[in-house]
Amino acid sequence: MKTSTLIVILQYLHTVFCNKGLPASTKVQVSPGDTANLPATYNPSDHVIALTWNKMDERLEGTRTPVFLHSLTSSIALGPLKDRAQLNPNGSLTIWNVTVRDEGQYVMTVLVDAVGQQEHYVYLDVLAPPMVTVGLQSPLRVSLRSSVILNCTVEKTSSTLPRVYWLQDGRQLSPHVEKLDIETPDKYRSSLVLRKVMKSDSGNYTCVAQQGRSEQADSLSLVVVYPAKVVNVSSPLQITSGTKATIWCIVDGNPKPEVRWRKVGSDVDLESGWVHHGKRTSSLSLHSLRVEEAGYYACVAKNKLGDPDRKVVPVMVVDKSYFSAAGT
Repeated sequence: MKTSTLIVILQYLHTVFCNKGLPASTKVQVSPGDTANLPATYNPSDHVIALTWNKMDERLEGTRTPVFLHSLTSSIALGPLKDRAQLNPNGSLTIWNVTVRDEGQYVMTVLVDAVGQQEHYVYLDVLAPPMVTVGLQSPLRVSLRSSVILNCTVEKTSSTLPRVYWLQDGRQLSPHVEKLDIETPDKYRSSLVLRKVMKSDSGNYTCVAQQGRSEQADSLSLVVVYPAKVVNVSSPLQITSGTKATIWCIVDGNPKPEVRWRKVGSDVDLESGWVHHGKRTSSLSLHSLRVEEAGYYACVAKNKLGDPDRKVVPVMVVDKSYFSAAGT
């Protein structure tokens, strides 16, 4: 008897439920794994023949899939909600362990004797973590004062648009940074436009998409490259022969420059034992200088970009005998 009753009711519902117009519905938002309650009410004093919950099929307009059926003889969860749903006394439907596939439009229909059908619509929005891709190689190397666009693509996993934002080295970017946002039915793209990049634009850029309590992110490293440059050198130096002197230079460049010291007029690098290299500095120690070693000493910096850069330090060596003679 139960089986035949179910078949008759389902056949009747298939005929009645193929309406195309959807009235405004209540919206319920949950995350995957949560328990969802689809609110609905009906008048319990009415002579209810059957109460059903159906899910609309977005692929086939007007098609509904029964997910819960309650009648005078039975009460059972069906189809995708089998063993995961419960009908409450007020007609609301509780769904346990919600999945992304549960998202969609649900309708509760009450068949009332001598009245007909009454319907209530609820949209279940499952806020699944969006899929995020920053579609450029990492590290991404760009030249100083050039322009670059960083593209972040977010695959939509919910009808609710995720909150998408960018970080640079873990800090939110200034609202003045130029962004282009484009939305399509299944994707959301956020493009970060960096014009005439500066050295300070180097860093780790992260695109974050936040959906409810969940968030996903993807990152890339942006490296701003520029030719080697000697930024500063020691002041001109005058010392007495036989004494020691140290001259220095400050360099910049990315990739990190290689630094060499030479005496102007010579193609021979000075001995490495006299040279000390720091992170951005280099120094040359001159020991027991003779008068004939006076001249211009050049700090030469180079990397893979552009021509070598250099600056010179004049070094004057005065014969110490000159001071001895002057003192007698």
